[in-house]
Amino acid sequence: VMVTATISPYHAPGSEIDVTVSSLGDARSLQGGVLLQTQMLEPDNDEIYVIAQGPLVVGGIAAETRGASVSQNQTLTATIPGGGSVERNEEVELNTTVPLGLVLRDPNYSNARSIVESINGAFDEELASMHHSGLVRVQWPDAFQDRGNMNIFTSIILDQTIEVETPARVVINERTGTIVAGGEVIIDDAMISHGNIQLRTQNTPFISQPPAFSGGETTVLNVPEAQLSEDIAQTFLVEPETTVQQLAASLNALGLSPRDIISIFQALDRSGVLRAKLIVM
Repeated sequence: VMVTATISPYHAPGSEIDVTVSSLGDARSLQGGVLLQTQMLEPDNDEIYVIAQGPLVVGGIAAETRGASVSQNQTLTATIPGGGSVERNEEVELNTTVPLGLVLRDPNYSNARSIVESINGAFDEELASMHHSGLVRVQWPDAFQDRGNMNIFTSIILDQTIEVETPARVVINERTGTIVAGGEVIIDDAMISHGNIQLRTQNTPFISQPPAFSGGETTVLNVPEAQLSEDIAQTFLVEPETTVQQLAASLNALGLSPRDIISIFQALDRSGVLRAKLIVM
């Protein structure tokens, strides 16, 4: 398997982080599996940063019998909540000779301007300046030059409250078929036509019974069968300024599965009518 995790500069040794496990071999399911102790390294060196282990949490289910199988969602990718123990990390050193940089998770000029105005208003000094939409630089005041006061100054900055413009997002989890969208997501006018093509294969046991006194043996054979079905495409129009709740209600009324709805959202994003950032997990 392949084991991955994301660690931030502020995860101290001993902290627990989530771990993702993906199958690289010929396994058919990770359900019920346990990850043995695994050392996780940084990509460009051999330093051990995290040790991961624990039972796997799979977002799907699969079952198989002789000649037939059924599955729901992905069973070859799993997570271990808190399954990684941080062994080492890079220390963050504050330095008053260089400005303190505040990196916005979602770059936005309006939010960056609000941060600058809030900090300068709190200290009644022109300490903060906007470098670009994703970075605000703050000069260290004379009263906060020693290390203890540097941490206090940083905490005061982070305690500032501003009105944030949150970007619209649609988050899709491909493994579980989960879709989460905020109420501010708007869809422009569009036409949606969607149909399904399903291919189902199965083996039907067939008993071959030779005639009496022929000297043959009774054997069980598997006769393969394949069925191809195609649903009639369902078409409907999306009115301008349609919200994601209205679209979801329309899709549910058509009886579409979560997989179908995910495909539709991906197509809407590619066509440019989805006024939101599409995030696929």
